[in-house]
Amino acid sequence: MAQNHPPPPVPPDANLTHYDDMPLEVRRLRDSGIAGEPNAEVFRCAVLLWCVAWHQLPAGSLPNNEAELCRLIGLGRDLKTWRKIRAGALRGWRLFADGRLYHPVVTEKTIDRWNGSRVVMWNRECDRIRKENKARKDRNEPPLEFPSRPEPIPYVWPPDSAWNSGGNDDGSGGSSPGIPPENALKGREGKRREGKNSSAAASRSATAPARAAGVPPERPPMEPRPEDLAFAEWQRLSALEGWPSADLLNSTRRYRLQAILAICGGIEGWSIALERARDADFLRKADGAPQRWFDLDWMLDEQKFTRLMEGRYAERHADSRSADNRGPNLDALAAFGREGTG
Repeated sequence: MAQNHPPPPVPPDANLTHYDDMPLEVRRLRDSGIAGEPNAEVFRCAVLLWCVAWHQLPAGSLPNNEAELCRLIGLGRDLKTWRKIRAGALRGWRLFADGRLYHPVVTEKTIDRWNGSRVVMWNRECDRIRKENKARKDRNEPPLEFPSRPEPIPYVWPPDSAWNSGGNDDGSGGSSPGIPPENALKGREGKRREGKNSSAAASRSATAPARAAGVPPERPPMEPRPEDLAFAEWQRLSALEGWPSADLLNSTRRYRLQAILAICGGIEGWSIALERARDADFLRKADGAPQRWFDLDWMLDEQKFTRLMEGRYAERHADSRSADNRGPNLDALAAFGREGTG
């Protein structure tokens, strides 16, 4: 454990190894200090370290070990090359109390994805309990209780004052393995290079704080987007109503949710639509179970969504059940089924 360092910003159980993709804000990277790094090898290794951290445990962290970091970015045992580029490659990484390194932007993305992953696991557990409760009902056994929805973990990055440079137990200074604290590093490098390139060292010292460790100034936690809230509401109701859960809000669903929210007037309109879906007889079988074809993607079809909100499906369903009280209209039922599944 590293003494006099803040607690890690990511929970120890955070695991993103099942996610192959890592979010990347193009504009944020383009405008960052690391993008302007003249040494291409430094930039390459810096980006690789972000990718490495994504699948580490805890997610978003790096080991505080030079040999392992050298191996993880593809340099093998070439510690000589690693020591030449480590200061730039580890730009922004800080040592925390668990003895591992964390980066403010990588941590922000990790927390966001881990929160989403926890909701997915919660939905799966609710789905499992729902099925178990159905079996318990048949056996006249008491139902299991549904777990509470997990509270979002906030993104918190400590200020620079959280690191106490006077009590380093590993000689790293809290910034990266084998690297002194930022201010001490500037002082030592300035002394070594004073006679050789003092003006360049002074320029770097003056601009380093403004670049904030190679990334734009840290941002407060992002507010949930409307489509994220709409997706969460679907997940909540799917667990209660037995609708098929949608584990992922991929780019296609996000785009379609944005379009649907624009049609219905935002989250309030979406909530009304879900209530209509709950009350719609045509979306359930005779035994009360939801139709197999009714899922989130059905709701995100603009044509079907409009007809649901306008009540046209309900009218057609009523017509299909009877025609002038003379029994079911089989032709209307067939047409309705083809459209419902299409």
